[in-house]
Amino acid sequence: MGGKNSDLEGFMPKVISADGGKTWIKSKTPFSPLQVNQRPSVLRLQSGCLFMAGDFQPNNGKRSPSITNSGAYAALSDDDGETWHIKRIPVAQPHENEHMQRAPTLGYSAARQSPNGMIHLITTMNDPCLHFEMNEAWILSDADATATDADLMPSKATSIASVKSFEEKYPSGKTKATWQAGIGNDGRALLTGDETWFFANGKKQYEAHHKLGQKTGAETLYRPDGTVEWKREHKSDGSCVWTQFWENGRKKAESTWRNFHADGPARLWDRNGKLTSDVIFTAGKSNPTKPAQKP
Repeated sequence: MGGKNSDLEGFMPKVISADGGKTWIKSKTPFSPLQVNQRPSVLRLQSGCLFMAGDFQPNNGKRSPSITNSGAYAALSDDDGETWHIKRIPVAQPHENEHMQRAPTLGYSAARQSPNGMIHLITTMNDPCLHFEMNEAWILSDADATATDADLMPSKATSIASVKSFEEKYPSGKTKATWQAGIGNDGRALLTGDETWFFANGKKQYEAHHKLGQKTGAETLYRPDGTVEWKREHKSDGSCVWTQFWENGRKKAESTWRNFHADGPARLWDRNGKLTSDVIFTAGKSNPTKPAQKP
């Protein structure tokens, strides 16, 4: 399916071999051809259906007049790709490069199906990259096809039940990780309480605290010698301050983040504590009125 800059009469081609690749039969699909920074995903599901995901438009914007949608899609076929049920994926994001086609894109996508039947779709080349989770029933339904960022980004869980503790061990029997999770009243499995990871020697590697699936308070990564490599302080307003440290304990970098973007001051220091860069970011872009300070 598809291929870089492949086009058959204005549509994405498919080629099928029934003899191990000795001969191939080529035909059109109902999908748009794709170009640079675009890669569709096709996956045989546990049900036997084919799952397909891609973009409605190539990055140059040229497509068949019969394809009127824009953005990204998921599709199912129960007859080995002869016919498809195609559904728009809501809240896909534009390309990260402002000079590229600005319609929402999956970029270089990757798809997998988990043992419980959920389909996981990863996007790249957009801002921010996203992880979609869906099932076949959603693709075949009309639900959420026009959902917006405002509809889907906020967590809707207000309580959590059936909380259980989990543990993963190294082959030696030592604890590798411990965490807690339960079921939110929105139906999702959510982390809650403390999550802790350990090196094979038993020293702490990482720790975080969760509330209703969201990280709260301090999140910390440690080096094998016990020193702090970095720390994120998650605040109640949705922002976080990310601080990185040199091996001697001095600050290496500190920045403020909101909605997956740097937003606020971002500073760098050398190992001796000398400030080498000081920039203000607004929604991921540096403020031109305050350029970086050179050492």
